[in-house]
Amino acid sequence: MGADPGIVIVGASLAGATASQALRLDHGYDGPITLLGDEPHLPYQRPALSKGYLLGTTEAGDLDVLEPRFYADALGAPAGDVARHQHAAGDRLSGVLRTMAGMACRISELVIDAADPDELAAFWSKVLGYVELGREDDGSIEIGPPDAGFGGPQPTLVFGPSSDPRPGKLRLHIDVNATDRDQDAELERLLALGARPVDVGQTGTESWHVLADPEGNEFCLLRTRLQPL
Repeated sequence: MGADPGIVIVGASLAGATASQALRLDHGYDGPITLLGDEPHLPYQRPALSKGYLLGTTEAGDLDVLEPRFYADALGAPAGDVARHQHAAGDRLSGVLRTMAGMACRISELVIDAADPDELAAFWSKVLGYVELGREDDGSIEIGPPDAGFGGPQPTLVFGPSSDPRPGKLRLHIDVNATDRDQDAELERLLALGARPVDVGQTGTESWHVLADPEGNEFCLLRTRLQPL
């Protein structure tokens, strides 16, 4: 088993501080504990802040839920650098918490050189049920899901104009699966749209079909039918 990824407590306030204290001191948890908050202060007593502190009868240090030493001794963080994430302006979590075991990134778009971006954009829009999302001054065309666009569950495709000859077989290709019909029916549909079968050395016994788009970019039609997104 790998190292303990630890516990993340969302909310570095009274509840978060006391929860970390209970985990460490009452329940004996010895893994990493992280408090996520949005203020540059140690967790403090809010009721006291609204009364005594504002009236000048309570010192700021008296508002701390726990002594700064607790964070150094029990949480393993220097008192001046508490084990919490202080958001900087422009660096918000946007409502999404990614733990240390989560993904760092995902594919957002695929950029494909095209002799005729309009032709490829039209072909792949029909293949994937995409729509045109925008055009750039250089002639690039981006297509993507009609309801989500860029940043949705599926990557967008960007076709950029290029006259460079292709050096050989693609080192990266797209695989597609039917969502509303079987593989044979989807093969007929793709061929009718302008795809063509190509030979890249397959034996003919594979469960997938190797095709090419109108500019010769290979892609495969797999057998499994997937649920639409």
